[in-house]
Order: sequence, then structure tokens, then C-alpha cells
Amino acid sequence: MTVLWVFASIAYAEAAEENCLSKHTKFDLCEASRGFQAEVAPSLPMKLNANTTLERVAAIGPSVVMYAAWAQTYAEFQAKLEAAGVAKEVYIENLNTMTKTMICGQEPTAAFVRLGGVMQYHYRTADAVPVTMATVSECP
Repeated sequence: MTVLWVFASIAYAEAAEENCLSKHTKFDLCEASRGFQAEVAPSLPMKLNANTTLERVAAIGPSVVMYAAWAQTYAEFQAKLEAAGVAKEVYIENLNTMTKTMICGQEPTAAFVRLGGVMQYHYRTADAVPVTMATVSECP
């Protein structure tokens, strides 16, 4: 199983590397994603707000992948949604919209995305339950 995972990871990385050059300017998106990761990684873990900590960042081809953990457990998250009368799907849709607004609202990340890069956030609870993955591949 481990050998299969290694080959799958290598195949994914090779496929991602093929998409490194921006179709618009021939800018190297993979180099930019590695640069972003190298710049952010030494600051981790980084508190983003009272409830969210950015724990890890990875550069995978032309994508920057960030892993954020919430301070609350999944049970606490569900209870909070229930108390507010908000469906999980609605909350996740709003979180994904907020993530896109945040990324597209900052010129360096917006420019990266406009050139063809991808920014991705993985959100999980304090007890390691994945909640959503927000992918931003377009900015106005």
C-alpha cells in the first residue's frame, strides 16, 4: 500500500509540474507557490483569529495548500450551528465565499490566482475532523 501511495504522489506531482507555466505570461507558478510556502512556513503555527490557526502550508505544483485548525471540536461546531439555526451546508458555503474574498482581496494572492495559480484551504476542527476544503482558482 505504501508503494502505491508513493507512486500516486509522484504521478500527481509530475502532473502538477506540467501546469507550472501561466498560459498568459509564461510566469512559473510552481516557483511562485514554492516561494510562498518558503515565506510562510517559518511563521507557523500562525493565529489567524481567535478561533483559527494556520498550521501547515504546502506547495504542490501551481497550488498553495494551507491547513487551518479551529479551536473548537466537531461537537462544539455542530452545537454552535444548531444554536444559531444555520445548516452546515450554508455555513460551509459562506466560509468558502469568505475564503475567496480574503484571497482575492489581497493583491499578491489575487495576482497569483489570476495568472493561473490555485489557493486552497483545508479547514478542520480541534479534534481533527475535516470540515471543508475551499479552493480558489479564479479572482475577478
